[in-house]
Amino acid sequence: MAPCFDGYFVSATATPTTVPDQAKVDDFLPPYVHEMYNIRPKDFKRPSRFGNIAKGRYDVQMAHERAKKVIEEVDAEYGKRFGRSYDGLVEEYACDDAEAVLMTMGSMTGTARDVVDEMQAADKRIGLVKLRGFRPFPTEEAMELGRKYHAIGVVDRNTSYGSAGGGIVAMETASALYHLSDRPLLLNFFVGLGGSDVTMGQIEYMAEKTLEAASTSKVDKKVEWVELIDLGEVM
Repeated sequence: MAPCFDGYFVSATATPTTVPDQAKVDDFLPPYVHEMYNIRPKDFKRPSRFGNIAKGRYDVQMAHERAKKVIEEVDAEYGKRFGRSYDGLVEEYACDDAEAVLMTMGSMTGTARDVVDEMQAADKRIGLVKLRGFRPFPTEEAMELGRKYHAIGVVDRNTSYGSAGGGIVAMETASALYHLSDRPLLLNFFVGLGGSDVTMGQIEYMAEKTLEAASTSKVDKKVEWVELIDLGEVM
């Protein structure tokens, strides 16, 4: 699984954590041996490994697809051994009665959980989905989300300049949802760019917009640059 680095919040802040016993970690993790050390001389004569670029890239793609199952299995095994797990590739939070959800990644999710709790206490049917893995993208899980909710608000902490529209998470999600016969509405929000704080007010605004889309069956703006909005004027 490709790691995603959450900028300032991971590189320059501190938070309490629980570090497992080293002996348990050593027992859980297999010994690391780089693939290059396992290449045998005859491998250099195998065109399927070194000579056929298309076949090599196909093999990488298939490895990513197989990794989805491995990630889920390892997460379950980790939970058994260490008493905590991370819901594999996708975590749904407070979604039992939700008609719309926000989709987040990384450190902003903690703040989003607090906002969702407050909004649900006010009888607003918003839930939260956290992507724990981006590569391989959880396509099947995204399609299942699309079957359950009327609207999905994707929160991107990145931009993809000159694209068809939206950040990389929104574009991947849109592709995953495309083949559904009854697709949910999809909104995309840019926030937290350059490592800036993602506030509770911003998350509440995005959640309200996603709920509005679910109730009206209409998306006013496909992409919103939330940091450029004066929330004091619109909320």
